[in-house]
Amino acid sequence: LMDIDLNYYKVVTIGTQTWMAENLNVTHYHDGTPIQLVMSTSVWNALGYTDKAYCYYNNSPSDYSDTYGALYTWAAAMNGAGSSDTNPSGVQGVCPDSWHLPSYEEWIQLSDYLGGEEVAGGKLKEKGTAHWNEPNEGATNESGFTALPGGYRDNTGTFYNLNNIAYFWSATESSISSRAFPCGLITSNAKISFLHRYKNFGFSVRCLKD
Repeated sequence: LMDIDLNYYKVVTIGTQTWMAENLNVTHYHDGTPIQLVMSTSVWNALGYTDKAYCYYNNSPSDYSDTYGALYTWAAAMNGAGSSDTNPSGVQGVCPDSWHLPSYEEWIQLSDYLGGEEVAGGKLKEKGTAHWNEPNEGATNESGFTALPGGYRDNTGTFYNLNNIAYFWSATESSISSRAFPCGLITSNAKISFLHRYKNFGFSVRCLKD
């Protein structure tokens, strides 16, 4: 799989779904439109819920982009599309042609295939502590998804939890219009969680094949 910036990604088939096995690192939409790079804390803090932006952890692409990809606001991940909870989502968003941003329902399909929310996180996380901090509880990566803990940027512009947490956007907003559902994985347990978060947080993205 290659994106418009000529980045290559490993892919993995899990059940009937084919996922990216690396975090998205693209800086343009599929039509060539650039996505706004925001490095300034104050500028990120001023982003609204509909503002498209991306960044790199600690504003350091040389340290983090190759391994952890970029962090995107929900609006950037969606590229103007409306919320979707269908399977498939039908939202290409920031993803390459023939790929899409997974809906909450598609994340649940993945979780169910891997045995449910109590254990699926461990089967998604990369094994060991090369990237995850101790204890990386339950991590087997038996799915081949190789989830990496890219941390996140909150709505104040502050970075948190590199090596401890992975958050991946879904195409589904919550009942609170300022928030959407990411899939969350953490080093301290093997669970997969779906807690709604503000849309102007910066999270990782994994795309799903159409």
